[in-house]
Amino acid sequence: MTDRIERDDAVFGARLGAALRAEEPLPAGAEDRLLATLAATPRPTRPMPWWRRPRTLRLSPIGGLALAAGFGGLMVLGTLGVTRGSAPAVAAVVPDTVHLVRFVLVNPGARQVALAGDFNGWQAEALTPAAEGGVWSVALPLRAGRYEYAFVVDGERWVADPALPAARDEFGGEHSVLHLGSDRVM
Repeated sequence: MTDRIERDDAVFGARLGAALRAEEPLPAGAEDRLLATLAATPRPTRPMPWWRRPRTLRLSPIGGLALAAGFGGLMVLGTLGVTRGSAPAVAAVVPDTVHLVRFVLVNPGARQVALAGDFNGWQAEALTPAAEGGVWSVALPLRAGRYEYAFVVDGERWVADPALPAARDEFGGEHSVLHLGSDRVM
């Protein structure tokens, strides 16, 4: 009995591993949706530090002239220190990170499986079935953030991802929560 269970576990592991290693084409239009999402997503704003906040400065005309002359003098002195063969300054650019996330559900009895979440407006998008074993998967490009999703089995039953803790929604159903970021993936 134990040998049969171990053999079944090995076969299951091999099928699941093959599905996870399989090349996953992006769904049609995924790149366009990603670019549209990136363009539409507002950049997070941080509170401005005290030294960058605008201030009102009141000067007399003679004080303004003295300040302008002092600034001009600093500019002249600063350019004297620059040599002719100096290299131009280079600014570092930090790109946004896009994670390719593979969603997998093992359900041998399912005829069709789709994925719905806040990343696609809760519109169920079909997953690709593996050749055998009831393994369904899709890979989606997602930016860092928090995502809620569920699998839709046979067009009617919503199932939370068994690989993540389930959370209850306001309708009494279950869904999964995925956190993507530089230091947190769960």
